[in-house]
Amino acid sequence: MAKKELTPEQLEARRAGCRKSYAKHKEERRISRAKYNAEHKPQIKAKSKRYHDSHVETLKKKSNDYYYTHKDSAAKNNQKYRIDHQDRILQHQLEVKIKVLTHYGNGKCACIRCGFEDTRALTIDHIDGNGNEHRRKTGMSGGLEFYRWLIKNNYPEGYQTLCMNDQFIKKAENKEMARGEQKLRERLTKKSPP
Repeated sequence: MAKKELTPEQLEARRAGCRKSYAKHKEERRISRAKYNAEHKPQIKAKSKRYHDSHVETLKKKSNDYYYTHKDSAAKNNQKYRIDHQDRILQHQLEVKIKVLTHYGNGKCACIRCGFEDTRALTIDHIDGNGNEHRRKTGMSGGLEFYRWLIKNNYPEGYQTLCMNDQFIKKAENKEMARGEQKLRERLTKKSPP
C-alpha cells in the first residue's frame, strides 16, 4: 500500500496537533524522566563514566577547541559566574576543606595536638615534613587544589590536621624550616639573653 501524500495544510495541521500534544504532556514527561533518573542514578553515572573514560582524548580536544574558539566569551562568562555565585563557591570550598580536615583530624575538624577548631587557622600537615617536595613533584600550590587531590586519591596516609601554631612548632622541633629561616632563628636565639 503506497503512502498517501499530505497536502501542506494537512501537514501543518498534523504538526500543530503534535506540538499541542507535546505541550500538554511536557510536565508528565519531565516528572517521568526525573523519576527514572533518580531510580537509575548509579547505572546512569556508571554509563557516563564508561563513555568519558573511553573518549577522554576526544572530549579533551573538543573542550580545548571550544575554549580557544570562544576564549573571550568563556572568560567573561566565567568571571560573571564567579561574581554571581561567589557565596555558593566559597561555601563549596569551605565544605571541601572541612571534609578533608575532619578526615585527617581523626573524625573531628580540629587540631590533633591542641584541639583548636577555627577552620581559618587549620591546615593539613605532611607528617614527614616533605610538603615542599610534594608540591614540587605534583605541581600543586596547596589550598583547595590540594584538598581535592587528597579526596581524589582516597585520603592517602601521611597527613594530619594541625593548627598554624602547632604546624610552626612542629617545623621548628623537627628542623623542617627552609635554610634561610633556620639560620635566622639560630642568630636570633644566640642574641637573646638567657
